[in-house]
Parts: sequence; C-alpha cells; structure tokens
Amino acid sequence: MKKTLLLIKAAINAALSNTQVSESPKKKYLYIGLYIFLALYMGAISFSMSIMMFEQMAVLPNLEAIMGFSSVIMLFVTSVLIFSTSLFSASNMLFKAKDLEMQLAMPLTHFNIVLAKFMGVYFMNLLFSLVIMLPNCVLYFIYTEFNAGVFVMFLLSILLIPLIPCIFGSALSALITYGLRKFRYKNFLTLIFSFAFFFLYFKFFGNIEGYINYIANSADELFSNITSFYLPALLFSKTLSGDFLYFLLYIALSILPVLLLLWALTPFYSKLVAAANQTFVKSDFKFKVQKAGSRTTAMLKKEISMFFSSAIYVMNTIFMLVLLTGFSVYVIISKDKFLTSLEMFPELGDLSSLIFPFALAALMATAAMSATTASSISLEGKKLWIYKSSPVTTAEIFNAKILVTMVVAVPLIVINAVMYTFAFSFDVVQLLLLIFVPSVAIYVAAQLGLIFNLLFPKLEWKNEAMVVKNSTSAILSLLTAMLIAVLLIYVGYNILVVSTDTIAAASVLAILCVFLFAFYMILKTFGTKKFDNLTANS
Repeated sequence: MKKTLLLIKAAINAALSNTQVSESPKKKYLYIGLYIFLALYMGAISFSMSIMMFEQMAVLPNLEAIMGFSSVIMLFVTSVLIFSTSLFSASNMLFKAKDLEMQLAMPLTHFNIVLAKFMGVYFMNLLFSLVIMLPNCVLYFIYTEFNAGVFVMFLLSILLIPLIPCIFGSALSALITYGLRKFRYKNFLTLIFSFAFFFLYFKFFGNIEGYINYIANSADELFSNITSFYLPALLFSKTLSGDFLYFLLYIALSILPVLLLLWALTPFYSKLVAAANQTFVKSDFKFKVQKAGSRTTAMLKKEISMFFSSAIYVMNTIFMLVLLTGFSVYVIISKDKFLTSLEMFPELGDLSSLIFPFALAALMATAAMSATTASSISLEGKKLWIYKSSPVTTAEIFNAKILVTMVVAVPLIVINAVMYTFAFSFDVVQLLLLIFVPSVAIYVAAQLGLIFNLLFPKLEWKNEAMVVKNSTSAILSLLTAMLIAVLLIYVGYNILVVSTDTIAAASVLAILCVFLFAFYMILKTFGTKKFDNLTANS
C-alpha cells in the first residue's frame, strides 16, 4: 500500500508539473496564479450556462420535478468532455511517461503502476470537474430548498464524476494504441479525430443559448433519454432527491468498473507501453549518396519532424488557424447567410466597409495564438546536448525554431486570405495586407514564445503535455500574444475611424515591425546568453 501511495503521489506531482520543489517560489506563485485565472474563467462559463438553464426552468409549472435536471445535464456534459480528453491524452500519461521504464524495472506490480498513472489522469480531470460542477452545485441550492445531507452527497458525487469517463476513455485509448501499433501514420489519424472533436465542441458552444432553450423546453424527454443511456446520471438524480441508497449505488458504480478495467489492463501493460512507444523504419532502405544541405535546412527538418511527431503539440498550436480555415470555407459556401447574420447587429453600421477589417482582425488574432515556439526548447529535454555540441550558432537554432511556425502557419494564412478575397472581392493591396500583417504577427508571436520559453524552460518532464499544455511559458506566451493582438486591433480600429482600412492595416503592420525588431534584439542579447547557459537540468 505504501508503494502504491508513493506512486500515486509521484503521478499527481507529474500531472501538476510545475509545482515541484525544485522550482523557485516566484515560478510557483506565477504558475498557481495562471491556473487560478483559468479556473475562474472556466467556472464563469459554467456559472453562466447553469444560471441560464435554471432561469429557463424556473418559469415551468413542474419546477420541483425538473430543477435537478440542470445538474444532471451538467454532469453528463462534464462526463462527455472528460471522456473525450481522456481518449486523446490518457495515452501520454499511461503509456508514454518518461519514468515508466524505471518503474517497470522496479519490484512493483503492474497493477500498482497502472493504478498510479490512472490516478494522475483522474486528478487532472477532477480539477476540471470541480470547476464545472461547483458553480452548478451552488446555484442548485440557491434555486431549491437547502438540505445539508443532499449538499454533502452532491459534493462527494462531484469527486466521483471523472472516474467512469476517465476509465472508459483510458481503456479505449489503450485499445487504439494497441490496434494502431503497426500503423505508421497514427499521429496523423489522432490529429484528424482531435480536430473533428474540437470542431464539434466549438460548434456546440457557439450556439449554446439555443441549446439551453431547447433543453429547458424538452426537459422531461431529455432527462428520460440521458438517465436511460447513462446510468450514473440516473443514480445522481436520485441522490439529489436525498435517497442515500442510490448514493451508495452511485459510489459502487463509479469505483468498481475502474478496479475491474485496471485489473483487466494489467496483464497487457508491458505490451501497451511497447506499442505506444513503437517507432518505424523502412524495411527496404537502400544506402544512396547523401546530398549535403545547409545547417538551417537540416535543423528545420529536425524541428518539423519533432513538431508533427506529437499530436498534442500540433493540437495546441495551429488548431485555431485550422478552425479559422474551416470557418472561411463556411463563409464562401454560405456567404449570404453569413452577411444576413451580421445584419442582426445594426450598431455595426455599413457592413461592406467593415468586412476587410474583420477578416484582418480574425487572421491576426488566430495567428497570434498559433506559435509553436513556446515549448520548443523545453521539448528538447535531455537531447539539448545535441544542439549544444553541434557546429551551429544560437541564432541559427532560434531561426530554425521560428521557421517551423512560419512553414506551418503561413500557408494557412495565405489560403484564408485568398478565400476572403475571392468571397468579398478585395483588391490586390488588401490581399497583400491580409497575408503580410498576420504573417508578421505570427513571427512576432513566435519570437515572444521563444523568449518566454528561455525565461521559463522546463527540460525535466515526464510527458509532452507537461510542457506543451501546462508549462508557464506556454500559458504566458499565449496570453501575452493575445493581449498584443487585442491592443493592435484596438489601435487599428481607432485609426480606421479617421482614415481608410488600408492605412489602418499599414499602421498595425508598422507597429508589428517595431515589436519584431525589439524581440529580435532581446533574443540576440539576453536570449543568446540564456540559451548558452541552459543545461538539461533546468
């Protein structure tokens, strides 16, 4: 038991990533502050959704019978989201963690290792569950009569919500990992499914008010469908009525499947770890004369290979540009419908004069969120010595990492710019501005990401998610780039009021060039010194 608890503690520490003792207090507080901000942001969204549903249901005649349905549907939505994220991310924590090789060589049972890794997955999803469900819990007891016993059972139920979706998401992830062990392009397939999921996710939240109205008007029917499809939802709804027996059944239904599936997974754990870390080589390789290339080309190939070898790296960088590209296709197909929807906002005035600024702002904002550099140095990990011992300059390394962003993002920017030009008949100057302004914006964002990654490097990590999603540099880079984009859009709008859209766009481009030069000087001086002093223990 003691060994299991130590393993679980290590797994949770790995999930928290940046709260290790070796971190300086300043970094810890910064990291905690960022997580508090994200938790408050997501909690505010959950609070808004819950209060909209409660307000809609408060006017219905059968209020007492259906008021708990708001909490049931929030539980169901939370479970679906946790299942989806576990399906895509559990594989990294369960089968690809850097400490697995060491743990498998220790005198530990595979069940203890699997249980500990699963608890790491569960812990991260528990935080998500608390952020989503706690606002709903508070509102539930505001709109209904307070009952201390039900309140305690509600809180305990929230702690159990992630177990079922986590274990089934992890089990399905294990099956996919093993099934695709010989498939060379499994990362590409993962990306396709990930983009499809997040497209549906954003589509759902884009029309959330309409869905909430539908939910309120069809509460009885939806309640029946959800509780018949998802048994934990039925037991949770019975728990809200104060039935302690159903609460005990809810606990049993949440815990027993986890233990059974982990026990079933244990005999195949070594094979799954090997399958998840399997690499491919060409069996018909023939040695030929190798062509010599430049150092920059060689480094760029290496960086692009590292980028596309990680599905989570791709998803957390260029996703917004891909999503915007999908929206651009929709605009071309449904141009009239899109323009009609904008007419619902008469305060915008003449739409024909605002389409170009809107298109430019959308491209610039999404470009600012698409830099790949915020974790590119951290991802080197213990392989940093390869760059350190190579006959290349620090400036060349920086250029190669920035060029990855440009190679991946600029083609998407050009595609979007051409589609907007085709749809709204922009002239050549506007087309060029639609290409150059976002391109410079993403170059600036790439420089900024590199600076933050040098400020907050994390070369000691157990899985890629720790540096790609949860690192201080990744979060700060994204927030700062978004802030700069918003400020530039604000400046451009104020110039547009007294001038033309072309002059406003050119002014924004000029300001971006100032940022570009300033960040270039920072990388050339501070950045070079910081990288030269960087070690694999940072």
